[in-house]
Amino acid sequence: MLKKRHIYQPFLLLVMMFPMASEGKMIVENNGLVTIRMKAPNAKQVSFHSWEYRKEENEPEHFLEKNDKGVWQTVLGPVDPGTYLFTMRVDGQLRLLPGAKIAGGLFSKRAKNIMEIPNRDGTPFFDQKSSAPSGTVSWFFFPSDHINTERRVHVYTPPEYHLNVNKKYPVLFLFHGSGDNDSGWIQNGRANIILDKLIAEGKIKPMIVVMPNGSIGKKEVPLLEGESDREHYLRVSQQVFAPHIVEEVLPEVEARFRIEDSPTQRYLAGLSMGGTQAFDVFEQNINLFNFIGIFSKGEPRNPKKKYPAFFKNSKKINDTVDLLYLACGQEDFIVQYSTALHRDLVKMEIDHEWIFTEGDDHTWDVWRKYLRDFLIRIYQIKKE
Repeated sequence: MLKKRHIYQPFLLLVMMFPMASEGKMIVENNGLVTIRMKAPNAKQVSFHSWEYRKEENEPEHFLEKNDKGVWQTVLGPVDPGTYLFTMRVDGQLRLLPGAKIAGGLFSKRAKNIMEIPNRDGTPFFDQKSSAPSGTVSWFFFPSDHINTERRVHVYTPPEYHLNVNKKYPVLFLFHGSGDNDSGWIQNGRANIILDKLIAEGKIKPMIVVMPNGSIGKKEVPLLEGESDREHYLRVSQQVFAPHIVEEVLPEVEARFRIEDSPTQRYLAGLSMGGTQAFDVFEQNINLFNFIGIFSKGEPRNPKKKYPAFFKNSKKINDTVDLLYLACGQEDFIVQYSTALHRDLVKMEIDHEWIFTEGDDHTWDVWRKYLRDFLIRIYQIKKE
C-alpha cells in the first residue's frame, strides 16, 4: 500500500534557529527603492544582510540608522527586478523582519526573509507569483537500502495533472546543493512558480519535477578507514546517490505518478553539490537521460581523471544526448570546477552549451535564472 502523500498548505510552517524582531516593515516603491525599518531601541547596531543583493562595493551587509524613537531604517536601491533572500542582524544576532515573506523555514532551520522586486511596469518577475494556474507540490517518504534510512522526495505536478488521468508527462530530476534538502528548490528556488509561469506562457510543455533529498551524511554512509571528508563526499555522490536515484527514486516515482518512460522525456539538473550529483547520475546512465543541466557544480577538480570511461565515450554521448547544459557565474567562488569540466568537454569534443554569466555568484537568484533558461532550451530543442 502506498503511503499517503503530503500536500503543502497555504501557510508556511516555520522551524527557526533565530527569533523574529518585535516590529519591522519593508516598503517597495515602483521605482525599485526599498525602505527597511526595524524597531530595536536597545540595539547598538542593525544591518540588512543579503548575498543576492549587494552594494556597489560588493558587500552583502547594509547598515541601518537609528532615529530618536528607536526605529532603525535604510533605503536600498533602486533594486533591479528579482527575488532576493535576506536576514537582519541585530548586534550580530540573526533576526527575521516582520511583515516580509519568509522562505527556507519548512523542514529547515535556515529561515530567511524574501525581498520581491517586480518589473518596473508592476508585473511579477519570472520567479514571483502571478495569475498563472498553480501546480501542486507534494512529498512522500520511502525506505532506501542504498542510504540505510527513510528518505523524502518532493514532487511538483503541473496544473493540468489531475484533469486527464490517462496522460503521462516528462520528468525532471532536480537536485539541491550542500547543506540543503529536498524542499530547497521549492522554498528558495521557487521552481514551482517558475514552471507555472513557463507552462502558462507556452514556453515549455507541462512536466513533473522530482526533487529528492541529496544530503547524505556519515551517519547514513560512514567514513571508510583513512577516508577524508572530501573523498567521502565524492564517493557518496558517485557510488551511493547515483544508484539511489536510478534504482530507488525512479521506480518509486514511476509507481506513484504518470511519468513517460522514454529517455527523451527524462531530464536531470542540479546546483552546486547537486550539479556534481546530476553529472554522476548522467555519466553512469547515458542511455536514461537526454537533457542534463549542471549549475555552478562542485567537485571534482579534475573531471577527466575522475571519469575516464565517460570522456572516452564522446561519440556515444554526442549521438545520444540532446542537451548538456553547463552554467556558472564568473564571480562564483567554486567557478574552477565548472570551468574544468567545460575545458575537458571541449578537449574531448563532447557537445555542450557553456553559459558563463558575468557578475553572477553562488546564489539562488542565479540558479533560478539557469533553471528557467535550461527548461526553455529543452522545449526549443524538442521543437527543432
